[in-house]
Formats: sequence, structure tokens, C-alpha cells
Amino acid sequence: MNIAICDSLESDIQVLIHMIKKYCTNYNFEIEIFTYKSGDKLLSDFTLINFQLIFLDIYIDDKIYSNGIEIAKQIRVHDEKCIIVFVTRSKNHALDAFEVDAMQYLIKPVSYDKIKCLLDKCQNMFSDNIRFIEVYSKSISMKILLKDIYYIEVYNKICLIHTNTHVIKTYSSLKKLCDLLSGASFLRCHRSYIINMFYITSMLEIDFLLKNGDKVPIRKDRANIIKQIYSDYCFEQIKSGKVE
Repeated sequence: MNIAICDSLESDIQVLIHMIKKYCTNYNFEIEIFTYKSGDKLLSDFTLINFQLIFLDIYIDDKIYSNGIEIAKQIRVHDEKCIIVFVTRSKNHALDAFEVDAMQYLIKPVSYDKIKCLLDKCQNMFSDNIRFIEVYSKSISMKILLKDIYYIEVYNKICLIHTNTHVIKTYSSLKKLCDLLSGASFLRCHRSYIINMFYITSMLEIDFLLKNGDKVPIRKDRANIIKQIYSDYCFEQIKSGKVE
């Protein structure tokens, strides 16, 4: 997840960076933070970097744009979905923030609890695209984005994590991995398997068929419950507009 912070005060930038990194460490988010002291530089990078979240101060020392609202308007010309959050010392422009569809308008000094609440919302919006798990494979710590995982299976007491590019072996238990994946699009469909429902193309009688051609078995004694969970997942995806 690419995050931009645009603020003329270096001290305020560092405070925000500290809180964001604290949250991402606690909740396993892979992020990259870019900082700017002028809107002109931010906008020049905007066409090169895919920012998902931008923190903007209202009062910025900028030779071209009079304030953060004007910068946000330029952002909206290029991107309607990027999350914009204003972090400033004045309430005077709160109504103006609605014009650029800002998610939030925070007054400095901002508490960690407010940043946590904001990033919780982002987590729900981006879900598996920014979350990751961390496992040990051959004594090396590895971070794996949830969106890259197709399924996980147990073989000879070793968990095999099948991703879009390779298979990662770890001695972490399937239960531990299941706990790490809770709240995402993963389903324990068998005693020996966890599947990412996003990559299912069809539900067969005793298997799920995945987009990469692999088949993952469905636990026989809970087949109806497992199939219903997947059916409900598909409905929620359609309802939220994530699939057509």
C-alpha cells in the first residue's frame, strides 16, 4: 500500500509516520510511505506512483496551490478512488473537504486512536491487497501478501503455501495459519486445506476448482456448510461491486 503525506512541517510528518508504522507493525500491513512538503511535487509523482491513501494538510507552503483543498481537487481530476484524509490545525475548511470526497478531516494534534480507526477502515476497503502473513521457511522470515495465496495444504506435517508464483514450505501449523488469515477471504474447507475463495472458479461435487487449474477437496462431513459459506462470500462480492 502506497501512502503519501503532504505537510509543510517536518515534525508533523514524523509524528504521522510513527503512528502509521506502529499500526502496520501491529496489524501486518505492507506499506511504503512517501513524504512531500509541497503539492506541486506530490502531484508530479502522482502520475508515477499508485497512491491508495494521501494525508494532506490544509495550510501548505506552495507556490502554485493556495491550500490543500486545491491540491485535492487536482488529485480528483486524475483519481476518484484514492483515499484523501485532511490533517490540519483548523476546522475552517471542513465543509470544503466534502467537495473532494475526503474520507476524514482530522484536527492536529491527532491521536493514535484516530489513526487506528482510519486505517481500520482502509483495511476493510483494501482487505487482502495490503495484508500479509509472516512465516519461517528454512529459518528465514518471509512475508506473503494474502492476495498472492491460492491455498495452503498440510503434507507430512509441513504446510505448503501455494502462491501465484511458487510454493513456500513452513513448519507453522495449519491452525496457526488459519488464525492469521481470519477475517479475510480464506476458508478451512478440509482438515488439511485452507483455500482463498477469491481464486475459486467453480464449486464441484467434492472439490473446488481454482483459477490456476488446481483442485482443493471439500470436507465431506461439512460439505453443505462449506458450500454455503462460499455461496455467501460470492453474494457479498457481487453486492459490494467487487465482481460483476
